[in-house]
Amino acid sequence: MEAFIQVGKFRNGDPLAPALHFMSIKRCREHKFGRLEGILLNQQETLRKIVLNALKT
Repeated sequence: MEAFIQVGKFRNGDPLAPALHFMSIKRCREHKFGRLEGILLNQQETLRKIVLNALKT
């Protein structure tokens, strides 16, 4: 749940949200939540695309 909140914070301009999102992924990996980890990794890829598009403009 925490990682989904970080996506919203990132879209609202919080520069630390991607790092906190990554920490959530790391905790999923530690606790062997593979499906959730996959979903969060996909979200992180989406965040990366948003940043790259913002830098291009």
